[in-house]
Amino acid sequence: MADGSPALFAGIPLWANITLSAALVTISAYFAGTTLGVISLDKISLKIVAQASDDAKERRHAKAILPVRERGNWLLCTLLIGNTIANSFLSILLAGYTSGLLGLILSTALIVIFAEIIPQALCSRHGLLFGAKTIWIIRGAMLLLSPIAWPLSYILDKVLGHEVGNIYTRSELKHLIQIHVENPQHQEESGLTVEDHQLLSGALDYKDKRVKDVMTPMNKVYMIEAGVRLSFEHMLEIYRSGYTRIPVYDKDPQNIIGILYTKDLILVDPDDELEIRTLVTFQGKHTVQYILDITPLNEVFKLFKTNRTHMMLACALDTLAQVPGNILACACPPGVITLEDVLEEVIQDEIIDETDNFESNEQSIPVVRRPGRDRPDVSAYLALFEHKIRDQNKLSPAEVQAVSAFLLTAIPEFAIFASVDTVLKDGLGEAHSRSLDNLSLSGNEQPLYTRGVPSPHFTLVLQGRVDVYAGSERFFSELGPWSVLGQKALAAEEYVPDFDARATGGCRMLRIHKDAYQAALRMGKTDQIVGVRAMRQLTQVGPLSTRCSSELRCRFTVRPSL
Repeated sequence: MADGSPALFAGIPLWANITLSAALVTISAYFAGTTLGVISLDKISLKIVAQASDDAKERRHAKAILPVRERGNWLLCTLLIGNTIANSFLSILLAGYTSGLLGLILSTALIVIFAEIIPQALCSRHGLLFGAKTIWIIRGAMLLLSPIAWPLSYILDKVLGHEVGNIYTRSELKHLIQIHVENPQHQEESGLTVEDHQLLSGALDYKDKRVKDVMTPMNKVYMIEAGVRLSFEHMLEIYRSGYTRIPVYDKDPQNIIGILYTKDLILVDPDDELEIRTLVTFQGKHTVQYILDITPLNEVFKLFKTNRTHMMLACALDTLAQVPGNILACACPPGVITLEDVLEEVIQDEIIDETDNFESNEQSIPVVRRPGRDRPDVSAYLALFEHKIRDQNKLSPAEVQAVSAFLLTAIPEFAIFASVDTVLKDGLGEAHSRSLDNLSLSGNEQPLYTRGVPSPHFTLVLQGRVDVYAGSERFFSELGPWSVLGQKALAAEEYVPDFDARATGGCRMLRIHKDAYQAALRMGKTDQIVGVRAMRQLTQVGPLSTRCSSELRCRFTVRPSL
């Protein structure tokens, strides 16, 4: 021992001093590392990890540390006091073997490198694991040093208040999410995507927007006049619009009197030509709801949920009025807002459903349908009903396409036209008929087939109904659209039906004469071009009964509304 060494360590062998010094360095290192590793674990972050971490081990570690971390100031005082005591004893011990500058350098090197830098570097990266594995040591130290540490922590709690934890503002949360997405390593660790960032940012920002920022201006809103009658033509127009809720106005487009829900049209018969005003009246008064155009979207969202509506009219404050019944009304609404508008602001993207015609309310970008993935354009489907509002004597292009596809796939006799389908399509495209509404023979429905009477016709029902009575017992059955009769007539020498068939109501059908089919069949086998020309010659306008004096006078016939 050097002269002047402390009496506290006098007479201790060198090896014991070295062992004691190593132990003090270890104790100091533990307290220093724990101070950084555990104290740096925010209480709120620990609670999140304990409840929501995907790693079961992390959840267990966080739950082990959290009760101790809740006593923040007591834990801090314990760790700092323990670290100070260990460092002080180490300095006193080393002073017995060194003196002056050498002692300063040696003690500083041991404390800084081995008791501060190395343990803190390790615990800063593995604080959760280290704290959980040694939590029993922390609890023992807190108990051992409580006579000193607890009073100090009590004073700190009273002066500084209890520790709250890291709380983020909306702007800070957005930036935190952005950091997790922009950095590739952070993105891989968090699992967040650009779409997640967009959705979360929209959810945080949408309350800052007002109704006037997202509403559809009235000049862009599809509306309908209350006096319009729901004929088939107008119902098709409503269906083509793609909207499920349509504002109804009375004479002036600014005078909105109700909302037309297209689902209410399911039970409306277009032949009744019901006035839209009547339909809206059944919904009751004051079905139109107004909202100030300065209302934040989060409040709008609440109103949509509580009022159980998906559409409201925006209203400027200076035009808002109160009508009898304590109901708010607006003389000149500037626009319309829907629940979909609010949701689009939340997800920061346009919602396009099966019937939308435009990508946004601005109606500047039409929806592009993706073949095989999206619902087909409704115009192709609606074309099947155009015969109700136009000349019924000719198949539309959509009907030609649909009938041709059905015959080629469902009727074996037409399968041969698959390689020369233009022969069949051209023949169908030129098929005509004349209106036969309310036609009857001897007061009965229009007969198509009579039991025991030969018939050369194949019949495809397009719309309407056909009543069939089969066998001697006359068993009754009813055939609807896309049903066929007389299929054997196309190939048999003479086809004699064993049933009676009569068209009822507004029936529309395609009838193909056996000779026309055979002629087209021969031509299709020979040459596609010749077949097209021949079919055009074979197809012509004809009356109810189809006669055939030669091959070139046989024809395909469309029979409407029998």
